[in-house]
Amino acid sequence: MISMSDLYQKLFLRDEKDLLETIENLVSKSEVPACFLALTYAAYGQIDKSIQILETCTNEADTRYCDETKVLIAYSKKQEEKTIEIASTLLDKYPDADLTRYALAITLYRKRKPHEALEHYKVLHKKHPNRNSIKLGIAGILIYQKEHNKAREYVLRCQPTLEQKLYLLLIPIDQKALYRLMTIMFGVFLGVLTNARIWVLGIITLLILMGIVWSLKKSKFSRAFIAARLINVELLVILSWIIAKVFTFTP
Repeated sequence: MISMSDLYQKLFLRDEKDLLETIENLVSKSEVPACFLALTYAAYGQIDKSIQILETCTNEADTRYCDETKVLIAYSKKQEEKTIEIASTLLDKYPDADLTRYALAITLYRKRKPHEALEHYKVLHKKHPNRNSIKLGIAGILIYQKEHNKAREYVLRCQPTLEQKLYLLLIPIDQKALYRLMTIMFGVFLGVLTNARIWVLGIITLLILMGIVWSLKKSKFSRAFIAARLINVELLVILSWIIAKVFTFTP
């Protein structure tokens, strides 16, 4: 029989494809408390189901998972002050509550408290050193603090993914004016090469827009960094296209 601690770590990592179904089955057999199912639904973003289950868990002896569910519900609803309040209290009692710590780290960053957020991310990183989302979260904070080289080190430690590649591509544009200038120069070259045709710009814009939409659908922290930098790239492309149009203009 799996221990609650092991099951909790599986929920945090969510590497198993059928984990939600597994937990539902365990709850139906009374091998796992119902409040853990509420937490599971909240972790998977199924907030309505989570609230429904939570309402039946008021008399449970162990309130940890109920309280942690409340953290994730508040976090999902962007109730930042409530998230910080409940999460801070919960972590004092249960410092191993990784789901709560992760939600708190993101919330603190949203509240422009990067130093506090970074401390929580570092605790998670020490416990889960191979987790991409944690390393990218740390990288995002370091970028905000203008520590681009340290941020790049964390990104390079990640397993290769599209998200990681976008970070590596976009960090230099955020870091140095030279890279922004090079982006504009490349855009101007491409614009001149294609006679600054609008349909070419349209294709580039569509690809960037697809990247923005994809990043916004990504969970947690990284979506804000990627989306914001892709918008910057789009503005640089438009600027370069205007310059190219001047060079290719014929009366």
